[in-house]
Amino acid sequence: MTCICLTVKAAGTSPRRFDVFVHHSQTPRIFMFYHKPPRPVASRVSVAVSALSEPREGACPRADLTVRRVNVNFMDTGCERLEHGTMYDQRQLSSLAEEYECRSAQDILRGAFERAPNITFACSFGAEDMVLLDMIMKIRPETHVFYLDTDVLFSETYQLIEQSVARYGIAHLIRVKSDLTLAEQAMHHGEELWKRDPNLCCNLRKVQPLKRTLSGYDAWITGIRREQTPMRKHAKPVEWDAKFHLLKVNPLVRWSHEDVWTYLHAHGVPYNPLHDVGYPSIGCRHCTAPVTSGGNPRSGRWAGFEKIECGLHK
Repeated sequence: MTCICLTVKAAGTSPRRFDVFVHHSQTPRIFMFYHKPPRPVASRVSVAVSALSEPREGACPRADLTVRRVNVNFMDTGCERLEHGTMYDQRQLSSLAEEYECRSAQDILRGAFERAPNITFACSFGAEDMVLLDMIMKIRPETHVFYLDTDVLFSETYQLIEQSVARYGIAHLIRVKSDLTLAEQAMHHGEELWKRDPNLCCNLRKVQPLKRTLSGYDAWITGIRREQTPMRKHAKPVEWDAKFHLLKVNPLVRWSHEDVWTYLHAHGVPYNPLHDVGYPSIGCRHCTAPVTSGGNPRSGRWAGFEKIECGLHK
């Protein structure tokens, strides 16, 4: 099966990303597929492998557009133009993940930059992400880096962001915020939503802003590690992110907690001082508590709730 990730701009709307499932029809080299997300821009399109024509700007509906080696014919979609697209073969992804399983984090990053130039790094400025930020700024400093500013991060986190900019420059640092201010969120959902419904709060202040940001990229880099949570134990160095519809690159997936801190100290990478006073995992200040010695590193997140993920990695 082949997975094609496309971003389409319909007249009068913002670009929208969707991924599709491709099935062979009776006609060789022609594929039919249907959109998976609800209320898609188009309901049906045909795809023919081709390398004969170039992408055309301002194409009309029914016009043939080419995305690398995939020729796309939009049928009655109202699409104004195709912004960009990438074709991924699931078997190739599995093979690539197996190949990268024994590669260094730096090699995984280099491979990702080569295969998916339109890539971004989601940086929380936690310990793992400071490792990746240091690597990325050395390998490809022009990489787009963004962080989710929930408006309730620790002051130490904001200070680390400033310190990181001073050290690395980070030419393309993007601050991503919720569509709702804290006051607007309180007006619509009540005061201190995080105390009553942390899932909804995370969705409003993290998941939805992340989804909006990732819609402009073909791949994203994360700092997740297998040993962090049960949900992450099967993560691969490179995989298809079915939730956000793009390629997901996890260079540190095999690293241990000790590996992370060995790198930080060996390279003199700045880190959040809260890590030194019992905060192994740092999120928003209202939902992050210190962890007792020997406790689960994630137990300080959303204490009192059966919640260990904010919804970004599923």
